Amino acid sequence: MFADPTHKTYAIHSLYFNFREKIYKELVKGLFLGAGASIETRGRIQQSDTVNNATPLSVYDNRYGFPKDHYTAAGFLFNVEYITRDNPNRAYKGIYFDAGIRVNQTWIGSTKNAVQLTTDFRKYFSLSDVNPETVLALWNWGSYLASGEIPYLELPGTSRDGSSRSGRGYTSQYFKGTEFNDTEAEFRFPLLRNKFVSGVVFGNMQTANDEQGTRLFQVFQPGYGAGLRILFNKVTRTNLALDYAFGRFGSKGFFLNLNEAF
Repeated sequence: MFADPTHKTYAIHSLYFNFREKIYKELVKGLFLGAGASIETRGRIQQSDTVNNATPLSVYDNRYGFPKDHYTAAGFLFNVEYITRDNPNRAYKGIYFDAGIRVNQTWIGSTKNAVQLTTDFRKYFSLSDVNPETVLALWNWGSYLASGEIPYLELPGTSRDGSSRSGRGYTSQYFKGTEFNDTEAEFRFPLLRNKFVSGVVFGNMQTANDEQGTRLFQVFQPGYGAGLRILFNKVTRTNLALDYAFGRFGSKGFFLNLNEAF
């Protein structure tokens, strides 16, 4: 990733550990209920510039009473999921929907109590009977703090979805807030007759609230780009994703992933 060198940045060093596990039970075809737990703990936090405690992390910690050198976010996860997409790696049609609630509790080790809501919706349209790989894919991911406080580095934001793939064109957490929403669209199409190489063009739009009074859906930050897909296995539809994306403020970069972004 490359960003505008005139923008102020603050390096943060720490030890970070994450444990997350969820188990889903299918109730009827395509409908699942899930439950689990997630623990994120960070220690030995050090910042490169802490003059007057004026970094975003320091300001946030002072306002909400978090320790400056460590924190733990520990909570229970409860989800409902509905799936009709035909393949998890590279869907041609169908939908994927997951809605969840996370409940952080101090009695299991969390630094603060908090309740968060998350939604993840994806819809796929195959645009050709001859080439079903020609697909319009839509994605909306959101996370919303309902009550309590969560650590600054755990706030929802760019690339904070479960697979860390949202908001191509920006580094992780470039935009963030207690409320965050990302909407993406991608057009996928084969380039070779044998379907070994395909192309994509995509765009995304992120929005978040902030401490200066900006509300969710009031300001949108765009990103866009194009890429190639190299097919590994036709049966599983496993592929290699190579994307180059652009954002605002001089942000741009190359993104490499296994399988589709969503």
